[in-house]
Amino acid sequence: MKLLVAAVGRPKEAFILQGVASYLERLRPFMAASLTLIPDGRLGKLDRLRRMEAEGAEILKLLGDRDQLIALDERGRTFTSEAFSKELFSQLDSSPGRLVLLIGGPWGISPQVKERASSLWSLSSLTFPHELALLVLAEQLYRAASIRAGTGYHHP
Repeated sequence: MKLLVAAVGRPKEAFILQGVASYLERLRPFMAASLTLIPDGRLGKLDRLRRMEAEGAEILKLLGDRDQLIALDERGRTFTSEAFSKELFSQLDSSPGRLVLLIGGPWGISPQVKERASSLWSLSSLTFPHELALLVLAEQLYRAASIRAGTGYHHP
C-alpha cells in the first residue's frame, strides 16, 4: 500500500506544513504515505485556464501508468469518516501502483487531469482554500487509518 498526496503550490503558512507533516508522521505505522508539492510559482501571471492546463501537465508527468488518481474536488463524492476509511483502504488494496490523492491549485483541476482520475472525492460541501484542504486531508487520512486499526482516535 503506497499513498501519495499531491498538492499544487507550497502552503504559505508554516502551521499548515507542520500540521501535514505531523499527521503524515502519525500515519507511518499504518502505511507508507508521502507528500509531493507541485510548484506553481513559475506559472506567473498566466490566465486561469492556461494556469490550470500548465498545472495539469505537471500533475500528469508525476503519474505512472499503474498509479490510480483520485482528484479532490468540491463536486466529488462525499463521505462520513467511517465511509472514507472503508473506501480509502478499498482503493489502496486494489490499486496496482500508488494511490494518488490530488489537491489542485486555487483555480481547480484541469479537465485533462479530471479525465485521468478514476474518481472525484470531496472533503466537504464547504469550499476550503487548497492549503487548508491539504491539512484536512492529512488529518482525515490519519483518522481513516485509526478507524481501520481501532485505535480509539475516532469517536463515532
